[in-house]
Amino acid sequence: MRTFLLTLALAALHAPAAPADDKESGRPADKETRKQEASAANLSPSPTLPLAHSSPAAIQPFEILDGDRVLFLGDTLLEREGTYGYLETRMVEQFPDRKFTVRNLAFSADTPLGWSRASFDPPAKGFERLKEQLALVRPTVVFLGYGMAASLQEMTDRAQDWTLNRDPARYGAEPMSAARFKKELAQCMDAIVEVSARESGVRGQESGKNAPHGGQRASGSAGVPPAGSGVPPEPSGVERTPQRATPSADARNSTPDGPRETRGPAGGTPALPEARHPRNPAVRFVLLSPIRHEDLRAIRPGLPDPTEHNKLLEQYTKAIEELAKERGARFVDFFNWKGREPAPPDFREGHVTNGIHLSEDGYAYLSHGFGRDLGWGDTNLSVIPGMRDGASFAALRAAIIRKNELFFHRWRPANETYLFGFRKREQGKNGAEIPMFDPL
Repeated sequence: MRTFLLTLALAALHAPAAPADDKESGRPADKETRKQEASAANLSPSPTLPLAHSSPAAIQPFEILDGDRVLFLGDTLLEREGTYGYLETRMVEQFPDRKFTVRNLAFSADTPLGWSRASFDPPAKGFERLKEQLALVRPTVVFLGYGMAASLQEMTDRAQDWTLNRDPARYGAEPMSAARFKKELAQCMDAIVEVSARESGVRGQESGKNAPHGGQRASGSAGVPPAGSGVPPEPSGVERTPQRATPSADARNSTPDGPRETRGPAGGTPALPEARHPRNPAVRFVLLSPIRHEDLRAIRPGLPDPTEHNKLLEQYTKAIEELAKERGARFVDFFNWKGREPAPPDFREGHVTNGIHLSEDGYAYLSHGFGRDLGWGDTNLSVIPGMRDGASFAALRAAIIRKNELFFHRWRPANETYLFGFRKREQGKNGAEIPMFDPL
């Protein structure tokens, strides 16, 4: 419902013309045609999704370590990543010899305080549910991708149109703004750190009760992480694949003279190393900006002029970047890309479906810039549309998508109002069956 209303807000503000027939829009006949035209254009990047704007050599690589629990959390930008799996596949390709888990808790049209997760309940319930969901993952690395839905909420608040169901009683009398969004995103980060630290401590104590020598586990023994590491032990009877030595977070962020500076993707303001920042000692954050609202009116008559919305998105991007610097987090800018050439409209349309949401090919290109801005260098060409030449890449991505589907049904099952919401007592205790997904 929130997605529908926010889309209405965007359309109402610009009063677009009636849409034309598809045959008159000049679009390519099908998806394959667009891919062929993209290849013929030497794989020119989309205006929304060009290559990164700084040299990877100037960026300190963001490391994923053995035992990390990685979380994607945000609005539609990252929810659909769970469907397509390109960002995660890029990550796994970068660190093939390291053992880590990746989970996706993103929710379409969500804000940092979990409004969309509340469903029929008061908004505060959404934040409670977000914390419960975080406890399932206990992340050590979090990619936050909020901003698009919040910017549309601001447009709704500005419109003062009663048909858009602004509902200040539900969402607060203060209109949404970049300043309010930044404050709420900081609250979200604090909650992640709190929940992750608490859950890791509780599970560590539970594991210690069954350990030999009064609960002290032997550090460095096979399958058993050092005490206090926060990394769950491996199941008994599972042989660990030999791994190359991986530097610890402290070693990675240190030099003989002390902690190493961390800079943003564009050589921005120095910040404290991600894993050493006092506000997030147990969690390393990467903050992602929203993408630019693409102007598709030439090929999709009826869509709105994105000019005013992009002005808001620029404010939200700056707020996210400021918070990243304040918290010692990494910042990946999907909104402001430098040094790019415009692509043909038909090629552009193949990457964004309605101006603000990415297509499958859009995520493929996004993964390229995602990796470059994290200092991982150029991506494997197998992810570029028209150059997916490896069966191994396809198999890896398929496995990731299947894993994401299983976890989605674990934390966000169908009919969840009857399982966890206000109607959960009407049909017994069906919610008790949900943990049965864990062995899968």
